[in-house]
Amino acid sequence: MVRVGLYDTVKRDFIVNAVQVNALYNQQDEDIWKFNAWKDNGTNPVLFKTSNKDDYCKPNIFIIFELVIGVKIGDKVTEMSCGWC
Repeated sequence: MVRVGLYDTVKRDFIVNAVQVNALYNQQDEDIWKFNAWKDNGTNPVLFKTSNKDDYCKPNIFIIFELVIGVKIGDKVTEMSCGWC
């Protein structure tokens, strides 16, 4: 999955809720992330909308994209992720 959120570098904290978009994984193409088309599930477009742009259009606010892989072995789920802004 991909998580997308807003991060404040001054407060060192995430602001607003993160959006999660599921992706498909194929072991043969392990470096390729495939997402369903919006018409298939209606969840893939990501849109950030705020009531006042002055609250979030600041040099210390960044959009963070985090790629997350979850592996389930038995009852235990382990997540590995990397992100960029």
